[in-house]
Formats: sequence, structure tokens, C-alpha cells
Amino acid sequence: MFFSKKPNREVYNTPLWRSINPIDRAHILLVAEKIKPAAYCGFTDLEGAKEYLAQELNVFIVQMRGHRTYERGDETLVFPHRIFTICASQKIFQIYQKLSEVSNLDRAYDVEGKLLGYPRCCRKEYIRPTYQEKFNQYILRLIRGKLYTFKIECVQRYLEGKEIQKEFLYLMPTQTPHSVDCSSSIGLLSKWKYAIDGFDPKAAKALVAFNQVSFNKFKEQADYLKSKGVASEQFNRGYIFNK
Repeated sequence: MFFSKKPNREVYNTPLWRSINPIDRAHILLVAEKIKPAAYCGFTDLEGAKEYLAQELNVFIVQMRGHRTYERGDETLVFPHRIFTICASQKIFQIYQKLSEVSNLDRAYDVEGKLLGYPRCCRKEYIRPTYQEKFNQYILRLIRGKLYTFKIECVQRYLEGKEIQKEFLYLMPTQTPHSVDCSSSIGLLSKWKYAIDGFDPKAAKALVAFNQVSFNKFKEQADYLKSKGVASEQFNRGYIFNK
């Protein structure tokens, strides 16, 4: 790797570090600790701190994108300033540079997701969603907002009175697991949780609060379905409704 040294963890206690948006800090920290290959930062402008962070944390930071909007179901995340890509090595950055040359869009999405550290099963679901094959069309029409398997399964679990594993509160804004039972995601997020909780508890708290908004809306969706008399087994693709 281009940067093989351990990060200077004293940086995590500096005023400059605390001046960075806490969700951005979570992204940078995971890359600096070599737990995540790359990440995007866009809540704040890192231009003034870029060189310092790159040197002290042994990461590669470059502005690679303009304004960008991400959507996760009902949630819309707008990056108002510059967006920086944080890479654990120069080699990873070089792969990013070549992404624009990939003519197959699905292939480009897959490589990008891999660089961001997301499991293959989740990347596959993102590129080729399967919720239409898994769930009853009537139920899908009742669920509001953008549809995707993880969201629908969360609504179903809440309808059953169950909770979602706490590791999912450490999802990154661009990340969508393929399922609430995805062991690869849970294992990955467990590592992320341990690192962020340990090195920057305030960043962890901010990331959890950000994700909790989505899960609260999933609970509201479950309550709405319950008020309509919907039961969990009716989510099944082959369920037949009787008049």
C-alpha cells in the first residue's frame, strides 16, 4: 500500500478534527484505520485541512466530485460543498480515476461499491434489485417512498414487533444492505462500530442519529400498515388475499 504507516491517532483529539462534521469524521477515521478502503466526505469543505489530514492519518485525499445528492428511500442527502474522496492508498485512488473509463455502468457501480467496502451481496442487490420477486405487489403499493429490499424487510420486522440489529445504525449514507439478515454487513458494521465508538464517540453518536431517522420512518410505515390490517405473512410474494 502507498500509505502503510499507522495513523497519528492524536489527530482525533485536536480542535481541527472536532471542527469537521462528525459524519465526515466517521468516514475519514475508518479509512485512516484501514478498515474501509475509501469513503466520500461532503458535509463540509476539507480544503483547509486536507494536507494535514493526509500527512498525519496517512490517507490520500482528493476532490473528485462536484455537487452530489444521495437518496436512501425517503431520505435525501445533499452534499452542499465540495466532495472529497478519501482513499487508504494511492493505488485505490488510481482505480477511482479509471472508473470513468468503464463503459458498463453496472460494472462501474460494482467496482465503486467494492472500493467503498460494501459486501458483494449488497452490491449485487443494488445493481439488480430483487424486491419485485420477493414481495406481494399489493404490499409494495402500500409502502410509501422508494422501494428496496432492506427497507421492506425492516418494515416487515417492525410490523412483527421485532427490532433491527443495532449494527445497522452505523451504515454510511451511500450504503444499503441487501437484507436485514445480511451477515456480511452485520460483521462489517460491527468492526466499524467498534472503531468509531472507540476513537470518536461524538462522531458515532451523530452517525447513529442520522440513521435513526430512516428507521423511525420505517417504524411509521409499519404502524400505517398495521392500521390497514396488514399482517407479516401478507408480505410473501405468493400470498393470496381473500375477499
